[in-house]
Amino acid sequence: MGIDTRTGIGGRFDLPARKSFKDPVLGNLETALDIGLRVPDRTFYHGALEESVANQLKAQGLKEATPEILEMARKEALEAVFQNDSAVSQAVLGGRKALNKLTNRISPNAKDFGLGDLAIPYAQTPANIVQQGINYSPAGFIKAVVNGSKGNQRQATLDAARGIIGTGTMGAGYGLAKNGIANGDIEDFQVRKNLETINERPFQTKAPWGNTSYSQLEPMSIPFSAGTALTQKDKEKAIQAALGAMLELPMLDGVSRFVKDNQNYG
Repeated sequence: MGIDTRTGIGGRFDLPARKSFKDPVLGNLETALDIGLRVPDRTFYHGALEESVANQLKAQGLKEATPEILEMARKEALEAVFQNDSAVSQAVLGGRKALNKLTNRISPNAKDFGLGDLAIPYAQTPANIVQQGINYSPAGFIKAVVNGSKGNQRQATLDAARGIIGTGTMGAGYGLAKNGIANGDIEDFQVRKNLETINERPFQTKAPWGNTSYSQLEPMSIPFSAGTALTQKDKEKAIQAALGAMLELPMLDGVSRFVKDNQNYG
């Protein structure tokens, strides 16, 4: 009916409420794309929202949700669809804005579009995936202690659970890499090309049915690849491999290419 019933789920790259195309064919394609993008997010958002409210009511022995419970549930629901405002997303958005400003100084006609939009076309969701990858690591325990000291017991519990799961995933990555079953970032270009001839690429695990990529299993691919990086004896290479694991994520491909192109140019 043309009525937008969303409840604050929209992301920074959400489609506009008005249609861009008046042509019937293109307009229908736009509508199909709109539904394809929004429906899954809304489904997961409302599912996470209702689950959080139910869990909080049960834990506190209440029958009706308080404003605090609803606010906490909304925060968790936004995290479930990677649309929350995290420290990493704010940093990435700030970096894109700075690159755009630099472009605008060189070319005033560019207005709001610039190098930042080319290097980082999608910022919030990929950045929040990285943030969750960090949460699913020993860093989760630190966040649990901080939130626990502030009296936010539910958030502290969630952080501790993420820390346990992420640390276990990191340990699995370390163990599999140590036994030659998984690999991490491979910096040497020639080594990459040689491995590709035998159908082996970075961020893969070996299995009887063939090599399987784990790079798209975000955010759990981040602690897993960090575990593979720990097998590096050189600490500097280990850090580079861990950072490379995040930049190699499919959704951060633009950032990865931008960084590598600048390194090659330098």
